[in-house]
Amino acid sequence: DGFGDAETTTEACEAPNGYAAHGTDCDDSDKDIHPGATEHCDGVDEDCDNDVDEDAVDTSTWYADTDSDGFGDPDNFVEACEAPTDYISDDSDCDDTDIQVNPNGTEVDCDGTDSDCDGFDGPTTGINSLSTGDLIITEVMQNPNSVFDEDGEWFEVYNNTNTEFDLDGIELNSGSNNSHTVSGCLDIEPGAYMVFATNDDSSTNGGVSVDYAYSYNDLKLANGSDNLQLDVGSTTIDAITWDDGATFPDPTGASMNLHVNNTDESENDEGEFWCESETPIGSADLGTPGAENEECGESIDTNVQALFTADCAGCHSSPSPSKSLELDSGNAWAAIYNVTSLHSSSHLLADPGDSENSWVIIKLEGTQGSGNGDTMPKGDPPWSSSDIQTVKDWIDAGAWK
Repeated sequence: DGFGDAETTTEACEAPNGYAAHGTDCDDSDKDIHPGATEHCDGVDEDCDNDVDEDAVDTSTWYADTDSDGFGDPDNFVEACEAPTDYISDDSDCDDTDIQVNPNGTEVDCDGTDSDCDGFDGPTTGINSLSTGDLIITEVMQNPNSVFDEDGEWFEVYNNTNTEFDLDGIELNSGSNNSHTVSGCLDIEPGAYMVFATNDDSSTNGGVSVDYAYSYNDLKLANGSDNLQLDVGSTTIDAITWDDGATFPDPTGASMNLHVNNTDESENDEGEFWCESETPIGSADLGTPGAENEECGESIDTNVQALFTADCAGCHSSPSPSKSLELDSGNAWAAIYNVTSLHSSSHLLADPGDSENSWVIIKLEGTQGSGNGDTMPKGDPPWSSSDIQTVKDWIDAGAWK
């Protein structure tokens, strides 16, 4: 290796075979060990400087684990053959001063700490994953009576998915140049209701528990006609437009309440699916902020559907319903609500608010006239007046889903 053993020498004018002019080798039995040799992490002093493994070419990176949670600080590291005390090979800790904060930590959403080191103080799914209909506007208090509008306006949003979202950055828009962008972690869990309001002090806002407060200067809800929508960039997640009482309710001191069965981005566009809330908020105005909404009237899936199932679904059921009319459970509402009759184009099968002109009632009562088919249910005894009245009451109350 060009370096000789200082203990084995000879005197000569020229170097004999197997001899070198330098007696600085520390292991003349290994040609890879000599001054200037490459040092490795092997417990051997390859470069003969009396230091073992220093400046080795195959060292590992070790990260400080100051809080002893088994996860290292990526910004505090050394290169060495073996781990120094309190150093480990892991580099995934995001706070090496807190034993509770590491990739195995338990996240408490929106508490100001990223406890599981995933880069989020809450759910990892943000607003860019939202699609139209994932969030539904379900309740609006645009005209409180117990407090001024600037203190008591609020609205409610429902998470219509199985995903937990962080709503940081979502835009709340109402009318021209009237908007607010949510700032900060805001966690909404699957199937949960969230209340946005101009004032989060329940002692001055009418007793409402608020999840997120925005500035009244940013967002106002007009008492007469206005629109409210949730936007992510150019995508509208949901929107409603109320119309000064033309189709939507126009209450004072009560919220506009979307029927609990109609939490759908299309159905909540229709004013007939909304009603005035009747539940007191403490001792002040009426509404159900942050909770499941009221039923505005009897739903089809209660007494009405039971009658259809017992006497009609035998013929009018999927996959091959008579006259393409499905009256079995889960299909009846969509089949008759605001649907034009095949026999009489001037009648709807179920005309919300008008049972007398609803073709379902006309057929049940047998007043359809000649050429318009049989009295229903076909081939069976006619319904009793009380059963027919059950369906009439449902239609007159709005034919709720």
